[in-house]
Amino acid sequence: MKLTLYKKGLFVIAGVLVIQLIFLGYYGILLNRSEFLAAQENHNLSVVGRCNWVGTLLSGSTLSCLAYAVTGDEECLDKYVSGRGQIADQFNGLANEYSGDSDQSLRIKHSKELITQLLAVLDSMAHQPALVPRNERLIQLVRLELLPTFTELYKLRHELLEGELRQLKQKPEELPKNRQERNEYIFVLIFINILIAAALMFIYTRKLTNRLAILSDNSRKFARRESLNEPVGGTDEIAQLDSTFHSMVDSLHLAEQRKQEFMSMISHDLRTPLTNVQASLEFVIEGHHGELAPGAKEWLNRAHDNVQTILGLIRELLEIERIESGNLNLEYSDIDVDDLLRRAVSAVIALAEKKKITIKRPKVDELLYLSADDDRLSRVLINLLGNALKFSPNNTTITIGVKELMEVIEFTVSDEGRGIPADHVARIFDRFQQVTADDARVLGGSGLGLAITKAIIEEHGGTIIVVSDVDKGTTFTFRIPKKKPQAVARKS
Repeated sequence: MKLTLYKKGLFVIAGVLVIQLIFLGYYGILLNRSEFLAAQENHNLSVVGRCNWVGTLLSGSTLSCLAYAVTGDEECLDKYVSGRGQIADQFNGLANEYSGDSDQSLRIKHSKELITQLLAVLDSMAHQPALVPRNERLIQLVRLELLPTFTELYKLRHELLEGELRQLKQKPEELPKNRQERNEYIFVLIFINILIAAALMFIYTRKLTNRLAILSDNSRKFARRESLNEPVGGTDEIAQLDSTFHSMVDSLHLAEQRKQEFMSMISHDLRTPLTNVQASLEFVIEGHHGELAPGAKEWLNRAHDNVQTILGLIRELLEIERIESGNLNLEYSDIDVDDLLRRAVSAVIALAEKKKITIKRPKVDELLYLSADDDRLSRVLINLLGNALKFSPNNTTITIGVKELMEVIEFTVSDEGRGIPADHVARIFDRFQQVTADDARVLGGSGLGLAITKAIIEEHGGTIIVVSDVDKGTTFTFRIPKKKPQAVARKS
């Protein structure tokens, strides 16, 4: 069965939810049982209390009535009348307690009839004058009517209370046990939740997270050009992503191999014949095979320039390949800054004179040295000066600046050309970038010069920025550390 991460997550959530619902349902049953037992206990206590109170009221009323019959004391009569009214109220409440119990209701009904009879006897005694000759009659009432009625009432009271106590004593420890069961249940629920959390942690930490860690490690190994980990396996999205990543890396390795073969072909099979063609053209142009006609010499010069342009493009392609592959090994030496500027200007002065552009080079009064790769730093200045000449109109000026700042030396190359639009400034150092689509065709160039320039400067531990105003000119500013950076020293 193929399960995606989404389905696995649903199963986990559904499983936890079902377990929680089961526990909550059982907990609700326990809670209802507790409420029922608590209500039953309150009912029993209420019945016992009412029965005791009715018995107390009957005893007090009877004694008050007998006392009045014997003594004729009106205070005793008042107590009897007061107690008699309370007996009816308490008995009605007792009857309501048993509205749903047929057996107990019958006992209540019988008790009510007996109490009515008792009260009738007491009423008859209370309404007779208090005369001493009534003693015989009183004795008869007590023996023949009061005592049997009291006996029957107490018997019924005993049965009522016995019924309540029987219900209460059926499971005398059920309520405390139920409370203990609830507490234990809560503890078990907490413990199970901890187990579920631990299980989820195991699932997602040991399985999901570890597999994601393998993907992350693969990305780092790919960046370091190391072999990838074995496929993680499975059918979910992680496995699919890992499989796609392995396929992508295999495709990139194949593309890299094809690229290396292509660059090798350019370096050996293309550059070597072109170099021979260039040498042959120079040999012929210099007249070693005789004087050439003016038209032929002009065509040979154009061919020589084209070959030189192609060789320059090949050189730039090989240079950018070395940069991307991390094989740009710098050869540090102490460089005289003034001599560096002089050699860079000499390399482009012919083009500057052709366009009647003036190159202002600062005079470095003191001997200013820095530690860098001489050939590549010269290449940086030549690229920037050549870029400025290419985009500068005739009869303008290119200014070179040099400034010593603490641990770095700052170089600037400013021109009075057309400038760079703001939306192109951020991409100017990208490979094969031209300001306009016609620049490569009209002005020439591969679009690799500034990318190589930036890479060489950063390889030295420096920085480069560009500031440009449209129709006013452009200034490139780069800084090179005067001393060999430690990070570069370790790399080389």
